[in-house]
Amino acid sequence: MITEEFIIWGIPPGKSSEEVLFTQAKSVREAKKVIKKLTDKHQVSEARIQVLDLAENPSGFWKSDKMLNI
Repeated sequence: MITEEFIIWGIPPGKSSEEVLFTQAKSVREAKKVIKKLTDKHQVSEARIQVLDLAENPSGFWKSDKMLNI
């Protein structure tokens, strides 16, 4: 059973606001590898990982500091 989701956000080249870029990472380590590829090869800026704990009550997420800025 999957208990966490690692969502990668960033600003693609030619865009001015961030978008969800990738949602298939299975760990923070894997998400960091994806961010490196997106920033090095595809010029994505301001990439970050959002970690969602799927077992947690979602109302508490927005009041916490669960965004990892990489």
